[in-house]
Amino acid sequence: MTILVVTDQFPPRHFGGMAQHAAHISRLLALSHRVIVAVPKSLGKSADTHGIDVRPVLSVSSPRRDAAALVHLARTERCDVIHSCTAGLVPIRVSAEAPVVQRVVGNDFLRPWCGGNLPLRSIFYRIPVASVRDTFANEERVRRKANVIAQLSRCHTIIANSQWTAAALGREGIPDERIRTIVGGMDCSTFHPAADRSSLRASLGVQPDEFMIVTAGNFVPKKGFDTVLRAIGMLARHRAPIRYFAIGDGPEEQNLRQLADSLGLTSSVTFTGRMHQTRLTQYYKACDAYVQVSSEETMGRTYMEAGGCGAPVIAARIGGVPEVVGHLDNGLLIGNPEDPSELAEAITLLLENPALRAELGSAGIRRAREEFSWDIVATEYAGLMAEAASSHRQTHEHRRTR
Repeated sequence: MTILVVTDQFPPRHFGGMAQHAAHISRLLALSHRVIVAVPKSLGKSADTHGIDVRPVLSVSSPRRDAAALVHLARTERCDVIHSCTAGLVPIRVSAEAPVVQRVVGNDFLRPWCGGNLPLRSIFYRIPVASVRDTFANEERVRRKANVIAQLSRCHTIIANSQWTAAALGREGIPDERIRTIVGGMDCSTFHPAADRSSLRASLGVQPDEFMIVTAGNFVPKKGFDTVLRAIGMLARHRAPIRYFAIGDGPEEQNLRQLADSLGLTSSVTFTGRMHQTRLTQYYKACDAYVQVSSEETMGRTYMEAGGCGAPVIAARIGGVPEVVGHLDNGLLIGNPEDPSELAEAITLLLENPALRAELGSAGIRRAREEFSWDIVATEYAGLMAEAASSHRQTHEHRRTR
């Protein structure tokens, strides 16, 4: 097969979940198929190709120009199937050239950033009256979402990143028979247990008697860093000292630092800033628990990555998280992501039960290798792409023979 992968994010400029999916899927598909990756023009030659045929052809801001570019690429390269990594990125008319297998992660169709912008948006967003800007922004979101749902309805197959996302697609009117669910996507060659955990902890400045907790993500309210800090504050007088590493950055950083100070946690909390995966994995491997109580999460890649390193996970029972973290399987789930006392109880349970930590950590390693590995995910994606290409060919052959 010749596969056209379309993505708005790609390494090294981007290293979040979207970019990781595009890079790993493209690399693994290219082992058995011809793969072409369409990326934004803004990436230019900076795209981390690893031998993959990367074409910077997308404007992202203009669906009409992007449609023309993708139609030309699909025709001239005789593409058998198109894989879009973000909902709304592939305009409707492109689906006439080849079947589209669309990945969705929730926010890309519920609150889409692709799918076209309203005319004169640059002018409206400069208006100094906040109410006018807000009205315009809401109208743009409504229109963009309608465009994305219309595009999804023309896709051959839609791959949801969790059953929660699949159910959300159904509520938007997408037929169940078009939807498949593939959970996961993590690099087990990077996220695996440490060979010498004690030495690793020492290199990070963690004392043998300290209970090390890690959270990684954007410093935004929905990620629950504040709840973790408040829970740790409740456990400050526990017989075992707690050391907390908050990894990331974002608009809430100053508020979180002030909260840590007000709770008297200055000496036990470290704000590390954002870091590359190769550095992040060291913290996953060294910690006693990975704790992130997001109030909104359609899947949660950091949970599976930390689990793959052998860390027991504490998360909230929301969205698609229970499909990644099983209560008393590879982690613990709490009911209310904004309740620090419930979280403190879960942390205490792990803190006081080393055997339970080891059991949950082993399950996390197993699930990472058997369920969430990119090798497994890419094989499932390849199968669905082959089905789409075969179905498309049969449909066109039937039309020609009528």
